[in-house]
Amino acid sequence: MDNERIIELETRLSFVEHHINEISDVIAQQAQQIDRLQQINEKLVARVRELAESGKSKTGVDEKPPHY
Repeated sequence: MDNERIIELETRLSFVEHHINEISDVIAQQAQQIDRLQQINEKLVARVRELAESGKSKTGVDEKPPHY
């Protein structure tokens, strides 16, 4: 191989390595964000269940509305 071809391949390899590192960083950030969103989702699901349970105990299906 001639010197120009080696330089071209090294340049391309450097470019690819740089972009692989950038993509890796983005993936790590997204993984952290997914973890945070999963925690928030779990809290919201628990809160909705809590509210649904408290709503069941306060209102009965057979109760008459207050205007009767």
